[in-house]
Amino acid sequence: VLSVGAMSPTGPDALAQVDAEASTRLLPQCAAVARAPPSAEEAGVRRAARSIWRLVGRAAPWTGLTAVACALAWAASLALHAPLTHAGVDAGAVSLVGEGMGPLAHPIVKTFFPDASKARGSFSTECHMSRTEPCLVSKMARRKVTAVFPGGVTRCIFSSSPPFFFQVIPGDRDKLLVHFADGGSCWDEGTANLGACKSAVAETGHGVFDASDEKDPYRNFTIVVIGYCSGDVHVGNVSRSWLVPGAASVAQTGFANAKSAVDWAKANFPEKLESFIVSGSSAGSLGAQVWSRTLLSEFAYESAAVIADSFAGVFPVGTQGQQFHEIDVCGTGLLAPALAASCRAGAVDVQQVFEDTMRSFPDVTFVSIDSKVDAVQLAFYQLIALTLRGSTDPALTPETFSSDISAVYARYNVQPNWAGYMVNSPHHLFLPVDTLYETRPLGTDNEHDTQKGANTALKILGVQLSGDNIKLVDWLAKLPVAPGGSIEAICAALDSDASTAPATGSVLGNAFSNAFNQFRAAFRPLADRGAAMMGVRACAPGLNGKVFARPK
Repeated sequence: VLSVGAMSPTGPDALAQVDAEASTRLLPQCAAVARAPPSAEEAGVRRAARSIWRLVGRAAPWTGLTAVACALAWAASLALHAPLTHAGVDAGAVSLVGEGMGPLAHPIVKTFFPDASKARGSFSTECHMSRTEPCLVSKMARRKVTAVFPGGVTRCIFSSSPPFFFQVIPGDRDKLLVHFADGGSCWDEGTANLGACKSAVAETGHGVFDASDEKDPYRNFTIVVIGYCSGDVHVGNVSRSWLVPGAASVAQTGFANAKSAVDWAKANFPEKLESFIVSGSSAGSLGAQVWSRTLLSEFAYESAAVIADSFAGVFPVGTQGQQFHEIDVCGTGLLAPALAASCRAGAVDVQQVFEDTMRSFPDVTFVSIDSKVDAVQLAFYQLIALTLRGSTDPALTPETFSSDISAVYARYNVQPNWAGYMVNSPHHLFLPVDTLYETRPLGTDNEHDTQKGANTALKILGVQLSGDNIKLVDWLAKLPVAPGGSIEAICAALDSDASTAPATGSVLGNAFSNAFNQFRAAFRPLADRGAAMMGVRACAPGLNGKVFARPK
């Protein structure tokens, strides 16, 4: 978090503000709540506060992160006399964190402070599945959202959470998009109490899920959005003994939840599809990568694509296999037999799973979309390192993180049917947000304007960021790649501009040209290093120019 925060113009000052506020307002209250002897009435919430305090106590050098996490513990302490439902937290704490962290706060706060979702009875159209009610898509209004409550064994992570549901936006019957929703992850009692995962399904309706927007490349598709409230990247199958205030039980049933939506889609779309897309964002990106093998096997289609949005799977070494095994992905049937065996040994990672699926379906297009310095991916890397390894990773910077994502892309680039789209930005999530429509390789929204100014400055110094500048939404419109079609990998990288100021023939003009060229030569290494430190200097080897084309 600190490394990304330092990227913003006010980063160091903002962090100093957080530390100053924390030392006088947050830390004393947090410490007092966490360490005070609990009464019978307050034991549950105090235990939650203590677990968070122990967690952030390991991150003493990361005072900004400590302040953010402690603000959450402090907010929990304010809820001592009310059930902790994870629907929101104290506005003062959110405001303080938001003001202190500046531009970085938006993605972090959205992740750790989930939006309250619509609960049962608040959708304009609902359908509750039963033996006599199959919730047929043919009875749903076109381009209108219907919330489908499958019941049965489906549930959200806490027994106190609202019911699980998935959302259907009917469109053409021969075009289907199945999307795995975002919402963080929880892997122990501390992260569950920290609110690192959504505990209620969130409403959709933005980005590619706004069928009223004519720019939406998938507005004619029938879309099934698999809700996310299990904290297990849609693949878990395990009960937990965690103590969470207000919750009598904790279970991660993401596999059963997703399967209920997949089974519904199979029953409603038995015929061969013209176009089929499997996608996922953030935690849902990981879910889509694991589920794609099953979905591509169980549906019939002419053309298909898998879109992994905003989680490449950069984790501390050794943690992926541990978590795959712990949430019992191994026994779900989602993995190929050889990978299931590796899973039981704690030795599988999401990259192996995704690569295996790419090889198994050579005519299907697989794509990844990531910001080179995604703030939320960076934050979760550090939180995982902190909780599972005992300390954050001081070596993780925007530069090293960008390099790690490029290494993942280099692995995938070996597969002929994969393409990537990299964005020079810390932005997180593209498919489910309206930022999608203004995203280019050089950045998003106002970031793009800022990056153009930075590009001009780099040009003056003899360097520039260049590459195909196609909008992300226009690139996505090429998916799925049909026979005779193609898609190209996209990334903006630092290129050398060897041009020099020309001689003018006059003594004064030549002197100016020589001075300008010397200025460029002197500052070129500094500009190059600055771009590298921001994490935007390079692309994965061989990425630019990579094309996947399907023969007719």
